[in-house]
Amino acid sequence: MNNDKIKTFKDLRVWQDGHRLVLSIYKLTENFPKNETYSLTDQIRRSVVSITSNIAEGFSRQSYKERLRFYLISKGSITELENQILIARDINYINSSQYDEILKQIITVHKLLNAFINTTKLRILELPTSNLQPLTSKGGFSLMELLIYVAVLVIVTAVISGFFLAINKGRGQVSARTEVNQNIRFALSAIERDLSAASSVTVPGTAGATSSVLTLTSGGNAITYATTTLNRLQRTVNSLSEVITSERVKIDSLNFVRLENVNAALGKTFLSVEASMGVSYDSESPDWQYAAGKKTTVSIKN
Repeated sequence: MNNDKIKTFKDLRVWQDGHRLVLSIYKLTENFPKNETYSLTDQIRRSVVSITSNIAEGFSRQSYKERLRFYLISKGSITELENQILIARDINYINSSQYDEILKQIITVHKLLNAFINTTKLRILELPTSNLQPLTSKGGFSLMELLIYVAVLVIVTAVISGFFLAINKGRGQVSARTEVNQNIRFALSAIERDLSAASSVTVPGTAGATSSVLTLTSGGNAITYATTTLNRLQRTVNSLSEVITSERVKIDSLNFVRLENVNAALGKTFLSVEASMGVSYDSESPDWQYAAGKKTTVSIKN
């Protein structure tokens, strides 16, 4: 048939022969057992209708690539139908003569559809890249539109990635800040508690002296605060030591200053100790960097 005369799917030779096959199948399956109405009969009819339906659907599509997809589905339905008709013969729903007649129609439609598919494939290969678009301007993308789409997608992806990286960095900094501040509060609270109950402070030992170690006596126990080689804060009571800061932070600085205030009128010297420490989160990742410092002054009860 001349392509100039093909206006609708009904002008296609493959659809016309396929339609005759549909009518033949419906007539043939009228005599199938009633208990097969919703099984083999229904399967056979669905398969044969799928052949012409997908040819019609494909013909209405706007690009050859889209058309090819539906024609291939139609081809699969032909193979499915051929298998089902063979089953019908083998279980004596149809005789050999009926099977042969239907098979001839199936083969004819199969050959026509194969030729139709091959022609469509050639059309796709022959078209320049810019023409692999829909046959009208209503669907798909031009090459320029595709490039713009890709560029926009790259930008959006970069923005989203940056957004999530910023969130992750923010979470890291929040976690690091929380960990550092909690360790500072806990360490200074322990030092304040021991100094408040201390009967004496031996290190630092003189007024105005500064030391990185604190040694005091409380309740008859010798208590020492100092940093370990791993930059953790260690509290030692007599000979028993424990690290009181977490392994996730490190002590950057630890200083104790002995302060003495002489009251001549009372003839007394009031002792206090200023404790200060700098702590940072122990991580090489820049997203988890945080450091803070704090100091406190505690009066010693004489």
